[in-house]
Amino acid sequence: MYEQQLKKYLNIPKNFKGVSDNSEQIYEKIIERNEAVLENVSKQKKELFEQLDAVIKHWQSWLQFEPLDEKKLTSWEHWDLHFRASKTFGQEIAKLPSAEERVGCFLIGLSRMRSDLESHNRSYWDQLVYSLKDSIAEDVVKLQNFIDPSTAALTKQPVSLEEIGESGFNYSSITEAHQEVTEAF
Repeated sequence: MYEQQLKKYLNIPKNFKGVSDNSEQIYEKIIERNEAVLENVSKQKKELFEQLDAVIKHWQSWLQFEPLDEKKLTSWEHWDLHFRASKTFGQEIAKLPSAEERVGCFLIGLSRMRSDLESHNRSYWDQLVYSLKDSIAEDVVKLQNFIDPSTAALTKQPVSLEEIGESGFNYSSITEAHQEVTEAF
């Protein structure tokens, strides 16, 4: 498309009329003589844009983020894995050049991208911390819901036969719940 428009633009002088009879040929010769130069410019332009595409592809791999899926974080190993990955990613970001990258006549500034990557990594780390805190709070509530009734049932002194039977039932239900809590934690 670009080349077509350029050729159309450069063919405009062919329609110019000069003061002599041979003036039409003069403009055609100028265009024909410089056709090789235009082809060289087109070739260099194509190579430059291919280099720019290569730079884009290189940096796009850094920019493909996946959001944190808290549903997949079910054990301490998952959080540990994500924290380690975030730390490693941060170390890789620190190794990135913060200056500019030159591609032909273009200068590509990398400082903004680097700061965006650092910001994203910090945000990801914060999400991990908050999800871990929430998970811990949920686990504390579950443990508290087991401990409080169990403690109340075990500290109650039975006085009658009916209360002794009830305490035996409470003890068996506490041992069952204890096995479930032990498996969960």
